[in-house]
Amino acid sequence: MANANENKNVDERSLTIEKDGEKSLEVKFNDLDKESRILFNKVWLIKKEKDNFIADTSFRIEQLGILEKSYLGLLTEIIKPKDGEEKNRADSTAKD
Repeated sequence: MANANENKNVDERSLTIEKDGEKSLEVKFNDLDKESRILFNKVWLIKKEKDNFIADTSFRIEQLGILEKSYLGLLTEIIKPKDGEEKNRADSTAKD
């Protein structure tokens, strides 16, 4: 039973620190001291918030694209001249 409790407390999170766009160092939570763990948690939360923001924004862009396409389709149907109207326009411009 002691082993089960020990496994629950193991935090296997890790962060990869990049410098100038290149992977330079992988940091594991369990390898850090108390002060470093506080900073790790702050970075972890910021990264998680950033990832959520990107996912939410991508989803919203997709939603807006679908709405735009739908409304443009409706608008096209409304604006598209009917056969009789097109013929009348051609006749009226020819008379002018």
